[in-house]
Amino acid sequence: MPVDPSTVRTPAELAVALSEVKAACGLSLNDIRRRADDFVQRSVPHAVPLPRSTVGDICSGESLPSPETLRMFLIVCGVAEDTIDGWMAARVQALSKIGPVSGSERVRTADPRNLGVHRSIQVDLGAEGLPVYVPRDIDAELRTAVTAAQGRGGFVLVKGSSSVGKTRALFEAVKAVCPDWWLLHPADVAAVRGFADTPVPRTVVWLDKLDPYLTQLGRAGVPAGAMRALLAAKLLVVATLWPDEYIPRIALPTPGQDDMYAEDRELLGLARIIEVEHTFSDDERRRAESLAADDPRLRIALDTSGADVGVTQVLAAGPDLIRWWENADVTDARQCCGKAVITAALDARRLGATAPLTRDFLIAAAPAYLSNTQQATAPPNWADQAIGYATTKLHGATSCLTPVAAGMGQIVGYLTADYLHQHARQLRSTEWLPDLVWQALVDHHDDGEDALRVADSAEWQAAPRYAELLYQRHADVPYAVWRLKNLLAGQGRIDEAIDTLQQAEDAGHGSAARWLSYLLFQEGRFDKLRQRADAGDKYAARRLTSPLPSQGPLDDLFDMPRQHARSETIAAAQRLIASLTDLDHTEDGLPNGQ
Repeated sequence: MPVDPSTVRTPAELAVALSEVKAACGLSLNDIRRRADDFVQRSVPHAVPLPRSTVGDICSGESLPSPETLRMFLIVCGVAEDTIDGWMAARVQALSKIGPVSGSERVRTADPRNLGVHRSIQVDLGAEGLPVYVPRDIDAELRTAVTAAQGRGGFVLVKGSSSVGKTRALFEAVKAVCPDWWLLHPADVAAVRGFADTPVPRTVVWLDKLDPYLTQLGRAGVPAGAMRALLAAKLLVVATLWPDEYIPRIALPTPGQDDMYAEDRELLGLARIIEVEHTFSDDERRRAESLAADDPRLRIALDTSGADVGVTQVLAAGPDLIRWWENADVTDARQCCGKAVITAALDARRLGATAPLTRDFLIAAAPAYLSNTQQATAPPNWADQAIGYATTKLHGATSCLTPVAAGMGQIVGYLTADYLHQHARQLRSTEWLPDLVWQALVDHHDDGEDALRVADSAEWQAAPRYAELLYQRHADVPYAVWRLKNLLAGQGRIDEAIDTLQQAEDAGHGSAARWLSYLLFQEGRFDKLRQRADAGDKYAARRLTSPLPSQGPLDDLFDMPRQHARSETIAAAQRLIASLTDLDHTEDGLPNGQ
């Protein structure tokens, strides 16, 4: 008796029904695979492959079949053609019973602009939707990767510069391949880790702009283990990333230096990476030409783009942003003050301030980019005018600065446009930040992760005073303590560096004792080192048995209490003997057998 699909209500019931269909037809997994391959080779309409793993999964309930997979399976198993619509309805019914994770939505209902697709320039007042999608050269590779990941789990990463169409191409691929899956856009690293612990089947994990989910100064990124858990659950993880965020993370560290990006490198190694070119290829331009008659925005982008500026950048108003910033009228108070505000924001971001910049910061930093005359003739409401200029939307698409909400009618700060940031980062890469801007960052930008990046930049830009202030403010973070210790020691302020590490040790920082012992050893402070060893500090005891620093007084070492060396391991004793042998002082070594 044929299996009745009308009885199916849940994913589990669908799996049981499909298993019964398979049993009734008497075909093995290999038989089903071979028959499906035969349909594909004969170019039967809508034929798709049926790998053993796919059939096994849909019959065991591991995954729900796509419409194409279900139809092919039923045909291969000899199910009557007039019942297939009933099976399709059963699939939809089962799909409706899969519970989503909080905050997720169906791929087919997702708003691409909420997922990171740039708003487009506007030509007609009513044209607020996305431009028609121009098929890209990477589409076949991208959709193949997404399809493969849909079946067995996978991580697909699209790499390219700002505003080249990464997110749009990725969205179109995911929507075409798995429109019925859930889509989750995690808020942060913790959300990704939490979801990896309790994954929901048939979910796309959307990580547009992957870098916030990767390792940052003072904060770990998504562990490779969490990514493996997502892939083991047969989920699809998709992401985009700029090349200059990717390259440092896959590079091997310099020997002897900490491997800060080891976890990122392992995570990125799990990805199928697909690259998007900076501008349209000839084939892509031909496709765009054929579609431009129906979308005047595309027509304008084609006419305006060239070798240096691509169609997608023009659609996102990228070149106009640059002109709005660079060509501001310096004789007009609104424009010159607006340019100063934009420049302050761009400089802050290129030096590590990635969180929204407050109005107070912009007002405090802007005068650094204005002449005395411009400052003297600025109107009383210059700040409002400047921020108004900086946040003006160009062609209805985007603005140099975008306000970030902190609730209804409240603005927490402003973010710079990605395309403008990439341009300014190259243009101003050798520009030194004025003291006024450094001070504004210290006074008005209190994001913890940003502060450490900004402090590192201050050291690099020979502004150690501001680096010191920022490290001190975040002395509860081990990285800040380590950098502050190095900064103080590099200036010859050894006692202050020692005090900093002692305070960190008292506060419970696990690495402070090790760093302090090393600093005391390097500076020849053997009395202090012995005191700490006597008090039970294992790091101090080990340092007392380390090879001598070139500046260390030999007599201090030879007079050290022998019990510290004896209390250590044989390896420690061997280190001491080796160091003394090098200096022809083996008679002062440990007794034989120790």
